[in-house]
Amino acid sequence: MLPAYATFNSVDASEQIWYPNSSAASHMTLDNGKLHSKSLYSGSSLVKVGKGTLLPIKHIGQSYVSTPIKPLHLNHVLHVPQLRHNLLFIRKLCRDNNCSVIFDSDFIHFKDNTIGEVLLQAPSIGNVY
Repeated sequence: MLPAYATFNSVDASEQIWYPNSSAASHMTLDNGKLHSKSLYSGSSLVKVGKGTLLPIKHIGQSYVSTPIKPLHLNHVLHVPQLRHNLLFIRKLCRDNNCSVIFDSDFIHFKDNTIGEVLLQAPSIGNVY
């Protein structure tokens, strides 16, 4: 079976795309509709973006990215309404799902380490995977 091409969506929302990010400290979404088992965030941490802007966290929960073989679970997802894009914390995604991420000149591939199958791949759009 050939892997699916995707725009990393989990539920319908205005921002469907999840952008892989190797420097993020958590998975983050601007849409709390993407969260399952969510709860209000009661901590005092803020998310630092761009030129040092600090953004408040409103909720925390779980989500997933659908693949033809099995979902990729996203644990500890922060809801940050002022974000411009949904972000996948690559290291956490790989650890939580026992998978690896492969970048080539045109695609990003998510490969399951247990079965050796590519779960998902997506094309590079411009300079972004």
